[in-house]
Amino acid sequence: MDGQNMHSNWLWLHRGLSAREAIFYAKYTYAPILSGSLLEFYDGTARHVRTVCEAQSEGKFEHGHLYWVKFDQAMPDAAAVGTLCAARCWEADSYLCRNSSFLNIAGTGHLSRYDNLVLLNNTYRNTMNPGILLGAEMPTHAEGGHATNVLIKGCRFDTCGFFPRYGTAGCIGVHSAGFDTPLNEDILITDNDFGHSECAVHLMTARNVVIWKNRYHGIKQRLRIDESSTEAIHFLD
Repeated sequence: MDGQNMHSNWLWLHRGLSAREAIFYAKYTYAPILSGSLLEFYDGTARHVRTVCEAQSEGKFEHGHLYWVKFDQAMPDAAAVGTLCAARCWEADSYLCRNSSFLNIAGTGHLSRYDNLVLLNNTYRNTMNPGILLGAEMPTHAEGGHATNVLIKGCRFDTCGFFPRYGTAGCIGVHSAGFDTPLNEDILITDNDFGHSECAVHLMTARNVVIWKNRYHGIKQRLRIDESSTEAIHFLD
């Protein structure tokens, strides 16, 4: 239903074995955790990174899979049963899409839960959900991670987001569904053309967002912010 849907899946710390070893659980999917890759431990909005020395599948468990992982050093002090984690080897290191069109989509043009995302000179027209939707999804599919270090520049939006998704409407939406803190960060939205939509940018669970030098026509609301889950939003238009 989406033009492009880029995501990994969340891990949870299922059981600690030693300071450097633990069993992790991933819902639904199986993909190998690679030796030498990085694994992130979330502590609120902070992320702590450890390098994987060894990892292997421990088999299926409750509609998902278990993994044994050994790290190069002790896990973070805050790590405990239920700690949310993310395997970086399940995401691309970076993602670039430019000069592309996403038209007449019963979903969103770009649904991205990636870091290091660049969207340049794309067109999003007549998308039921926001043309670009950034952020994780926890309640149903447990898809991650959060969107950080994002550039959206020179894009054109027309008639987008007339049916909200994850509570966001309009041309660009940011919301990690199932979270209530500012986990999507360092997002620059500039030199875009927003048209004929309820709002241009709808922000939830976001911080360090800069919006400037954009153009608006037929837009009811240029910026919509959830004050309780956002911080450091810079609207300069």
